[in-house]
Amino acid sequence: MKQEMQRLRIESSAGGEMIRAEVKARMTLSEGKARWMYAQTIVEGEAPVAETLEVALEPDGRVRKAGMKRVGGFTLRFAEGQAWSSEMATPAGRLSVTIRTESIDGYVKDSLVDLTISYRLFLGGEENGRTTIRYTSEPFH
Repeated sequence: MKQEMQRLRIESSAGGEMIRAEVKARMTLSEGKARWMYAQTIVEGEAPVAETLEVALEPDGRVRKAGMKRVGGFTLRFAEGQAWSSEMATPAGRLSVTIRTESIDGYVKDSLVDLTISYRLFLGGEENGRTTIRYTSEPFH
């Protein structure tokens, strides 16, 4: 298993708004899977939240499917053409979250990722729009 520290850039666009983050991530690579563990601020003024990006790879390094897990049990899974549902805790109670992955395009080469995922987000059964998220990494110096 290979491990190294990387700089992970996350760009997310939804409803015409672009959100960018850059985090220090611990990358592990082993037998068809790559994982980046990092913490990022979700709500300004609050403590960073630990997240993990995990991808399943084809033998040539192309990303077949991906998932994002957040401490506390919140998980999103992405596979092209498929839907996935979960629940998210909110101050007002549990909220159903469904994503329908439209496309997943990316690769891992020399332990670095370049991944773009486009999906439709449904909150409480109502469509909340289309989201595109891109992950790229580079060695951390």
